[in-house]
Amino acid sequence: AYEFLLIAYTDGGAGEGPTSAPIKTLQDAPIGIKDPVVQSNGTSKLVVSWEEPTQPHGIIISYELISNNSVLLKTTTPGRFIVKGLHPFEQRDITLRVCTIGGCTESR
Repeated sequence: AYEFLLIAYTDGGAGEGPTSAPIKTLQDAPIGIKDPVVQSNGTSKLVVSWEEPTQPHGIIISYELISNNSVLLKTTTPGRFIVKGLHPFEQRDITLRVCTIGGCTESR
């Protein structure tokens, strides 16, 4: 947030006492999204964890875990999720999408 102070001057001197108004720039898509950490937990589960972006550029409104083009989880906080019901030796691509009202950014 920024704060600006405006004082008007005329030939008669300064105007009324200074007042300031806080002003914020618009939100933007976050940057610095780390890849989620994925660990195998047996033959049918994966444990996925993720962190906040290094530069959120606003208020985070969602974290989405995406696997093979399907949203597995949508939440508002960083954390951890267990992907269940997998088959042995099944390959999954896991992506993290982080959003503010200014936009979204995906890991990788």
